[in-house]
Amino acid sequence: RGNVGGAQVHAPTPENAARTLGLVLQARQVEVDDLAAALAVIEPACAAHCAMNPDRHDVVVPQLHDLNREARAVPIDDYVGAARVAAEFHDAIITGCGNATLMIVVGALERLWSLHERAWADFSLAIGSEPTPGLRDNVLGAHEAITDAIESGDAVRAHQLAATHLATTQAKVLDHQISQRIYI
Repeated sequence: RGNVGGAQVHAPTPENAARTLGLVLQARQVEVDDLAAALAVIEPACAAHCAMNPDRHDVVVPQLHDLNREARAVPIDDYVGAARVAAEFHDAIITGCGNATLMIVVGALERLWSLHERAWADFSLAIGSEPTPGLRDNVLGAHEAITDAIESGDAVRAHQLAATHLATTQAKVLDHQISQRIYI
């Protein structure tokens, strides 16, 4: 008991789930490319679910448009800021998919992946390499195309575009990993 009322119980959150899942993956010495492969399979399903969500025009599409505008406004040399907005875009797709289980499970995996993506952005900044302006343009173009597919309700195209986007961007991050193991 605490001196002012005792213990406090907090409801589980996706962040807690990500931490726990990360600890399990670390203990099993799972590599980052395994995490990337899992996301490459299930995150495009979230994009397809967003496109099928009858509330997409009220729930997820405005948020994706706002994030795309914000991403275009990030200065070209702000790799960390660009990575943050990109992570928010992916999180918006996951939370906008309308399926609670996908939101929690994929959200936890995305949070783990974002740690590695931010480390890549920091590392790239430190050594003066990627992400290049061309890569940033490709990412923004992909995000805008995914948004358009979701907005139009084209689940197949949203899935396809998300899968292609992840395959392209994940390869860049995986090529520059300092550690091949998942860390939290």
